[in-house]
Amino acid sequence: MPIDAALDHLTAAAPDRRLLIIVHTLGLGGVSVLYGSVAGEAVRRGWSVVVAGAADADSARVDWGGAHLAALPDWDARSLPVLDALARAATITAMAVTPDTAPLAPLVASSGRAVLSIHGAPDLMGDWLGPRRLEVLRAVAGSEVHVGFMVPGPPYLAPQRAMIGGGPDAWSWMPHAAAGARHAVARRQDAPATTQVLCAQRLAEEKRPGVRAAAEVAQAAGARLTVVGVGRDVEWVRAYLGGRAGLQFRVVEDPDLAPWIAGAEVVVGTGLVALEALAAGACAVGVSLVGDGHPWAPATPATWAMLHRQNFAGLGEQPLTGEEVWRRLGAVTAADRAALAALVRRDAAPGAALDAVLAAARPAAARPLPRLTRALLAGVMSGERERRDVPPYIEEVTAARDWHREQAGRLAALWAERTAARA
Repeated sequence: MPIDAALDHLTAAAPDRRLLIIVHTLGLGGVSVLYGSVAGEAVRRGWSVVVAGAADADSARVDWGGAHLAALPDWDARSLPVLDALARAATITAMAVTPDTAPLAPLVASSGRAVLSIHGAPDLMGDWLGPRRLEVLRAVAGSEVHVGFMVPGPPYLAPQRAMIGGGPDAWSWMPHAAAGARHAVARRQDAPATTQVLCAQRLAEEKRPGVRAAAEVAQAAGARLTVVGVGRDVEWVRAYLGGRAGLQFRVVEDPDLAPWIAGAEVVVGTGLVALEALAAGACAVGVSLVGDGHPWAPATPATWAMLHRQNFAGLGEQPLTGEEVWRRLGAVTAADRAALAALVRRDAAPGAALDAVLAAARPAAARPLPRLTRALLAGVMSGERERRDVPPYIEEVTAARDWHREQAGRLAALWAERTAARA
C-alpha cells in the first residue's frame, strides 16, 4: 500500500482513534493472526487501523478485519520513512518484537502512545534476538519515553523484565485471542480426523520444546504424529523425529495451520495453537519449558484458567510423562470439550486482546526521531538484510556483521544518552 494512502486512512479518524500495528510479516503466522483479531476488533469499535509489515503472498489468507495494509518492500532503509511517518500520525503504535523489528523499537516513541509486545519464552528470546537487539530494547525500556511492554502471560513478566528492564508498571500481559473466523474452518482432505497427535508451529530449532513434547505424547501411545508448519529448520525437525526409535511421524510444510488443527484429535502446543484446538473441539496439551520441552497439563474445565494465564507454556512447571497425559486425556468428556470451547469464546475473545493493547500503550515522547538516529537505524537495517543473503562463512561478511552489530550498540547508547539528557 502506498504511504499516502495509508496516511490518508489513518488520519481520516479522530486523533484519538488511530491505531498502527507493526508486525514482521503480513503473511500467515501466530502473531499475524493475533493482531488480525486485534485489528478487526478495533475497526468494529470505530478506529482507523493500519497494519504495516513485510509484503507476503499469504496476506490474503489472514483475516485483518477490515484494517488497511501497508506492505513494506522489506526490512531495510526503504521502510524506515514509511514507518516513521505512520507512527507520528498514530494515536497508538503497537509493535510485535522480532529480530527484524527490534532495531526499530525507538521508532514507536514517535507515536502518541506506544507498546512493544514480546512473544516467546524468555530463555529462548535472548538467543533469538541476539545481544545487540536486546541492547536496543533495554535502551528504550530505560529511557523516559515510557513505552509499554506486553508478554503472553503473567509468568513471563518477571523474567522478561529482568532481561530487558523498565519499571513494573510498564509491563503487562496480553491474552491470546482466537480468531473466530478460523474456528469453523473445514477439515482439508489431506488432514483427516485420523491425525491423532498434531504439533502445529513454526519449524525452527528455537521452537524445539513443542516438537519434543508432541513426540513424547505420540510415542507414549504408539500414535502417529504430524508436525506441520514452515520454517528454516525443517531438516532439523525431521532428523530429531527420525532419531526417536519407533515413532510414526510425518512433517508437512504448510503455512496454514488452522485446517490441520481442525482435523486433529490431540494438539500439543502453546498460545494460539492451543486455543484454536480447543475452539475446534480437539484436546489440547500444554508444553512444559523445563529443559528442552516436555508434555504439560492437558486442558480441562478445571485447568483452563491456569493454562490460559500461562499461555499453555509451563515456565518452571514440572512436566508430565506421555503416559500420564493420556491417562488424563481419557477423563476428558465431550461435555468438557464443549465447555472448553465456550471458555475460549468468553476469555480469549478479540476484545480482551484489544483492551490489553489499549491499556498497555503508554504516553511516549511523540517527537520525530532526529536525523542522526534515523540514519543509523537505516544503516543497521540495510546491513542486517544484506548479510542474510550471503553465506556466513565469507570473511568480509563476518566483518560486516560485526560492524553492523556495533552500530546497533551505538544506537542503543545514543538513544539512552538522548533520553537521559531530557530527564
